Amino acid sequence: MAKILPANLAPDALPRIRGVFLTRISRGVIIAQSWPRPRGKIKNSRVAFTSEQFARAAVMAANPEPISLITAQISTKGSDWMPRDLLVRAAFGKAYEISLPTGGQATQNSHAPPPPGGTLWTPANLGGTLRAWYRADTLSGSEASAVPAWPDASENGNHATKANTTVNLHLNDLNGRNTLAFPGAALGWLDVPNIYAGRIAGAAFCILKRSAEPPANATEAGWWRFGTSASADHLPWTDSIVYDGFCSTVRKTYGNPGPSLTSWRVVGWQSSAGPHSIFIDGTLFNSFVGNVFAATSTPTIGSSIGNTMFFKGWIAECFFLDGPPSVSNRQKSEGYAAWKWGLQANLPASHPYKSAAPRV
Repeated sequence: MAKILPANLAPDALPRIRGVFLTRISRGVIIAQSWPRPRGKIKNSRVAFTSEQFARAAVMAANPEPISLITAQISTKGSDWMPRDLLVRAAFGKAYEISLPTGGQATQNSHAPPPPGGTLWTPANLGGTLRAWYRADTLSGSEASAVPAWPDASENGNHATKANTTVNLHLNDLNGRNTLAFPGAALGWLDVPNIYAGRIAGAAFCILKRSAEPPANATEAGWWRFGTSASADHLPWTDSIVYDGFCSTVRKTYGNPGPSLTSWRVVGWQSSAGPHSIFIDGTLFNSFVGNVFAATSTPTIGSSIGNTMFFKGWIAECFFLDGPPSVSNRQKSEGYAAWKWGLQANLPASHPYKSAAPRV
């Protein structure tokens, strides 16, 4: 398990959660006892209690999904024990260990129970339609360190790269997770492999934020290049209008986005033979008919055509699909991104994942 708090955090600096006093961080797991503490002890990275006692144990685990917490009452009568009284959403699929003396020393290993309705949905559940998946939260390094490669989490090997790039890592930026900072200047982009070669449709989802809206100048008004239009994409241009030609032969004039892109947004693109659409935070921004799908063989993230205009802002995550997705998969993608990055308040009240993240 990955660490989610500094390993040297002093016990008296740890918070209380619903009467649970967190007492130790060990091997990436936070271990806790009830407060006041029972007659037990921390031993070998496990919580140890004597028979006939009750204890409360809390565990936080780092997931690809949002961090979650389990708080359970453990009965240690003889060898008969079970977690119960679950107070908070469990850390699904993550293990925790409790040492239970039952005459002799016995160790029980437990996994949090599966949630109602299954595990949390991620882009991996899109299967073969997932072309590339770039996650800033999986990157490591120091603050503002250059990121010459953005690994593809889809297992397709479509890594985004750029030698001497000025794109850099921004630690603990959004919902406790890392993001990438794009400087809006020379070398401030990443080259993407030809992920849409031989495809007839495409879709993308990005969690992003601009530094200013409208951009301060033309140099900082770039975005990316995935289509074949001779005109650059802008999100937005200096006139506050979005111009976009994602996987298209013609750039479309989308208009003013309404929701400010200087706040974090979940933005989705769809391009196929006929429709071309953009969604912002689960709401349709605009759509066009008569679209002709076409994809450049040299796509970029962070720069528009000619690499003379650049995106100035931050990107937390992007994933690309053979699209367009079904309405269900589009909404799941929006719900996944919103809940992972703490943006669920941006979803409209009618969105099926307004109140909870999607599950499978």
